[in-house]
Amino acid sequence: MNWLQSLLTTHYPDLWLLVLGGLFVAVVLFFPDGVVGTGQKLLARLGPGGGAGVRLSPRPEERQGSEEAKTPTGVSHLEAR
Repeated sequence: MNWLQSLLTTHYPDLWLLVLGGLFVAVVLFFPDGVVGTGQKLLARLGPGGGAGVRLSPRPEERQGSEEAKTPTGVSHLEAR
């Protein structure tokens, strides 16, 4: 990327911002879920387990608070009634 910047800013200084903007638009178009979301989709397609060995966030049952959803005060929604 630095090579491209050096080349364009020395030979075509007005073109550098256009290339940078085009790169931004291309990333938004081709990675609408972001880099992490695209990586997760790619891992899900690869391998016999479908990327089952890789988790970037805990499952709901693995989160703290176990079975019941807790409010910010620490009281479950069932105890509040």
